[in-house]
Amino acid sequence: MKRSSKKYLIDTHVFLWSVANSELLSKKVTAILSEKTNEIYISKISFWEICLKISKGKLILEKGWEKKLENERKINRFTWLEIEPKHCLGIVSMQWHHKDPFDRMLLSQAKCEKLKLISSDDKFNLYNLNVCW
Repeated sequence: MKRSSKKYLIDTHVFLWSVANSELLSKKVTAILSEKTNEIYISKISFWEICLKISKGKLILEKGWEKKLENERKINRFTWLEIEPKHCLGIVSMQWHHKDPFDRMLLSQAKCEKLKLISSDDKFNLYNLNVCW
C-alpha cells in the first residue's frame, strides 16, 4: 500500500541544518525530511533571509554557498515556494505574536497553502497552525 503524501514548509534554520546534517534537527523532523513520499517546500523568503544574514555578518558560509545550497535543495527534493500576493495579504490580519517579517511570511504561506510548518521556533505555536518539531 502506497503512503499518502504529506506537505510541509520548512523554516530557514531547518533548511540550513538539514544541509549541514546537523544533530540539531529533531528525530521527528529528520524522519519527515527523509520520507520520500512527503512534499517539502522551502520559501523564497528563506533565500532572502539567508542573503540578508550573510550581508549583516550573522551567517558565514563558504565561498560558492549559492550553488551548494541549490544542489542540496535539489538532492533533498525541496521545492521552491514562490511568494504570492495572497501570502502577503495573509499577514495583514495576522496577530503580532511574532515580529520577525520572514517568519510572518512563512506563517502566512503555510496557512494559505495548507502546509504543516517545520520549525523549532516556539512562537509559531501561538498561531492556529500545525507546527512540527
